[in-house]
Amino acid sequence: MTFQQYQPIISCLQSCATACENCATLATRQVVGAEECIVACRDTAALCSLIAELMARESSLSNWLLPVCELACDSCADECELHREMLFGDCARQCRELHVVLDASA
Repeated sequence: MTFQQYQPIISCLQSCATACENCATLATRQVVGAEECIVACRDTAALCSLIAELMARESSLSNWLLPVCELACDSCADECELHREMLFGDCARQCRELHVVLDASA
């Protein structure tokens, strides 16, 4: 794939990374007992950022890491949904959106 073909995925990954980092920050301040959620959010944000950067460079590594990112996004969304009454929900929504974007790009 070329950069142009990757662009919708890159945008989704960047949005997901931002939402996950924001969720982790919010959970740190407002949610007692959300340690697993915080770790999942930060790990997912790091993966999404890395893969978006690799895709922007058209690195073949992105194709290897994208399935790992999908798993991380699923795990993160599941964990955030456990605390949905205390969190904004944007993180889980952005994580789930990655599947939609990837399916549309296939």
